Amino acid sequence: MITKNRFPKNYWAGLLVVLAVYTFVQLLFYHPLFTAPEFFKSFRQPLRWLTITIVYVTGVQVLKRTEEDWLKFIWHFIHLLLIFYLLLIAFVEYFIMPVPYGIRASVAPIIEFLISPLLYMGLGVVFFYMQMHNTGQPGERD
Repeated sequence: MITKNRFPKNYWAGLLVVLAVYTFVQLLFYHPLFTAPEFFKSFRQPLRWLTITIVYVTGVQVLKRTEEDWLKFIWHFIHLLLIFYLLLIAFVEYFIMPVPYGIRASVAPIIEFLISPLLYMGLGVVFFYMQMHNTGQPGERD
């Protein structure tokens, strides 16, 4: 039997958005193929927050079309917890004292994780597996 929806509606469009944002950040900041304009260098932090927001909102838009509340909870919980951690570090660094190197070194991998397609694809695979496990066919529900 052919099924229509193996992943949440608009999953592939969301994945393309996340991949485009991730590729943009990688090519602009980490592995530059061209010299970035000074604008990008001077607004590096706001651009990072913008990319985190774009990835988060993309995931929210795709997941709001599913009936899986636990999947939405995982997406919100992981993103909001890590964003709160980043904001807490930024607050301490800016208003109280310099943050120790060990804590400061944890920021880059967290930002990388938040903008990478890893969590998005992982939740898509879990959704696919749960649909198949619940009904025997991917994308179908009783």
